Amino acid sequence: MSLAQLSTGAAQRLTDPRALGACERVGILPTELRPKARDDFFEPGLDPVILDMRAEHHEARRQVKLRLVEEELCDMAFAAADRRERGNVGGSPGRALAGGRGSVGERMAEEQAQRERKA
Repeated sequence: MSLAQLSTGAAQRLTDPRALGACERVGILPTELRPKARDDFFEPGLDPVILDMRAEHHEARRQVKLRLVEEELCDMAFAAADRRERGNVGGSPGRALAGGRGSVGERMAEEQAQRERKA
C-alpha cells in the first residue's frame, strides 16, 4: 500500500517500493508508520488520562515520521527528475515534476538550494 493509504489508516502495511526506500534512507521502520488504536495502549489499572497521553504522543511522533518520509520521497523525485532532465536542452527539473508548469518544481528546487546552503 502507499504512504497516503497508510497515513490515513486505510492500509496496515506499506508495500510501495519508493516509500519503502524512503523509509530506509531516513532510518524509519515501515511498521513505525502504522496507526495504533487507543486500545493498543491499554494496561490494566492504567489511568485513562495516561492512556490518552500515550496514544496522543504516539500519533504525534507518527505524524513527524510520516512527514520525514514524505520529504524524502519528494527529494527522491526531485533527484530523479533532475537526472532525467540533464539530457534535455532547455529543460528544468521543475518542469518534469510539475507537469510543465514549473511552479512545484521551482519551489522544490528552491527548498533544495536552501538545504544545501545550510549544510
